[in-house]
Amino acid sequence: MNLNQLETLIAISKTMSFRKAGEMLNLTQPAVSAQIKSLEEEFGTVLVDRSQPVTLTDSGRLFLEHAEQILQIVQELKQKLSDLNEIPQGHIHLGTTSSIAIQILPRILTYFQNQYPLIKITIHSMPSSLIMESVENGLIDIGIAYLFESNPNLESAVLYYDSFELVVSPEHPLGEYTQVEIERLRDIPFVMLTADTAARRFID
Repeated sequence: MNLNQLETLIAISKTMSFRKAGEMLNLTQPAVSAQIKSLEEEFGTVLVDRSQPVTLTDSGRLFLEHAEQILQIVQELKQKLSDLNEIPQGHIHLGTTSSIAIQILPRILTYFQNQYPLIKITIHSMPSSLIMESVENGLIDIGIAYLFESNPNLESAVLYYDSFELVVSPEHPLGEYTQVEIERLRDIPFVMLTADTAARRFID
C-alpha cells in the first residue's frame, strides 16, 4: 500500500468513475484500475463495485475512512516538519556569575525560550573575570557578566545597570546617613563577596 493508491481510492469515491479519477490525478484509466486492483489483492477484499455507476463496497467505504485519516496525518506531519525546519535549533553554552544566574537569568531565559523553544541552553557558573576569556577562547558561546572594560575581540551590549547599597544596622554610626562617602568606609570591616568576583574588584 502507498499514498498514491489511497489518493486513487479517494478520487474514485468523489467521481464514481475510473476515467474521471484518472483525469483528476493525471493517470490513465488502466493505471487507476491497476492501483485499485493492487489494494484489493493486498487486503483480500473488493473495495470498488465496478458496475455502472461505480460505487464503493462496504469494505471500500471502511477503507476510505481510514485512507482519509492517513492522508490527513501525512499532511499534518509534512506541515510540522516544514515548520520545524524554519525554527532555529541548536545548543548554546552560556557563562555567567552565580548572582546573575539567580537574580537576572531566569527572566532572560524565560523570554528567550519562548522565542526559541528548540534551542537548548547549558549554563556555566564562573567569575566575571573568566567569562570574557572563556568566550574569546571558545569555551562558551555567550557570557553575561559585570563589564568594567571592553574587549576589542568581542561584541558586547548592555543588558541592565546594577547598583550597590551599603547595609548597616540602625545602631551603626553610619546608620544616620542616607549617603556615605567612600572615605568613611576605608577602616570599616565588611561582609564582602570573594576577591575573584567583579563586584568585589569594583568595590576595592
